[in-house]
Amino acid sequence: MTELADDAQAIATELVSNAIAAVKADMEHPVMLTLHDRPPELRIHVWDHGPGAPARRTAGAGEENGRGLAIVDTLTSRQWGWYSTPASGGKVVWAALGRDDKS
Repeated sequence: MTELADDAQAIATELVSNAIAAVKADMEHPVMLTLHDRPPELRIHVWDHGPGAPARRTAGAGEENGRGLAIVDTLTSRQWGWYSTPASGGKVVWAALGRDDKS
């Protein structure tokens, strides 16, 4: 899966950054990242204990933030989403990268 490494790293960075921004600093285990090899794709899951839903927005030309989900959207060909986790609180945002598995 080395062909997915750069995109997976960029996606994980964006999702974890968003998750960290959504949680309170005093929480124990506020964010969890997991990778799942689910042929024919690699799934990236990021759980956070923060409130609300992820929302893609359009950042202005001078803004430093607001492009993360647009990047995820592009790198995954719109193969991402989220779901709430009522039992533990918070939510999971996931993204899928397709693999060329010739084995």
